[in-house]
Amino acid sequence: MFTGGIEMAEGPPHAAGKYSKVSSTSNMNSLLNSDNKAAEKRLQPSNDSELQAEQKPPEQEELETYPEKPASYIWLSILCLFYNFAAGIFALVFSILSDNAWSRDDTPTARRYGRIALLLCVIGVIITILIVIIVLPIIQTKPV
Repeated sequence: MFTGGIEMAEGPPHAAGKYSKVSSTSNMNSLLNSDNKAAEKRLQPSNDSELQAEQKPPEQEELETYPEKPASYIWLSILCLFYNFAAGIFALVFSILSDNAWSRDDTPTARRYGRIALLLCVIGVIITILIVIIVLPIIQTKPV
């Protein structure tokens, strides 16, 4: 038992009352060890819910989430240029506007311009198909 630099001698009952001097380095080591153990106990959570709260997976620790970038359909607009130039030009303009709106952190506008670009590409496909199906056969059957 430790009592301020003097240790009670452990042993048989007739030896109780005998004291022995303890070196200062062993006193310091025992004090440091007891302080470290006390500090560790203070740092440990007292129940399981605190333990679970402290052990969050790294991906759940206050990560800032940004909205997903809406599709601008720029690749589809460039493709649309080859089969319907008029619709492709307008679709390309709206695709670029969509990207610019996203870079200004204006997600709703970027989404709206992206949808307009997609709609123009679809209209371009429909017009091209109608031209191929209806107009070309008419032109080919007329005698010159």
